[in-house]
Amino acid sequence: MSVLVTGVNGLVGAHVARILAEQGHRVIGHDLNPHGELAYYPEVEKAITVVWGDMTQWSHLLEVVETHQVEGVIHLASVRNEVRYKACPAELMRIMGAPHASVQAVP
Repeated sequence: MSVLVTGVNGLVGAHVARILAEQGHRVIGHDLNPHGELAYYPEVEKAITVVWGDMTQWSHLLEVVETHQVEGVIHLASVRNEVRYKACPAELMRIMGAPHASVQAVP
């Protein structure tokens, strides 16, 4: 199964990507920040496809989904900067999405 993991360069995202890859899934990692956890896990970065970009840019995200034929999404992206969040809380909703989302297990 092809799985998109947003926030792949964060602590949780890197480990989720590792587990999925070990289970045989094709992992597409997506993140805005190129300086993060994947630097500590080069074997994970080699085992997955990493796409750098801003997930609030829907056209970019749709292109990633279509190009990599994504079948499932694990959304772990978040606002990294607390000061930015406090100054503009609407940004959190743009990144984190609606408070009620449909969740389906990755087989």
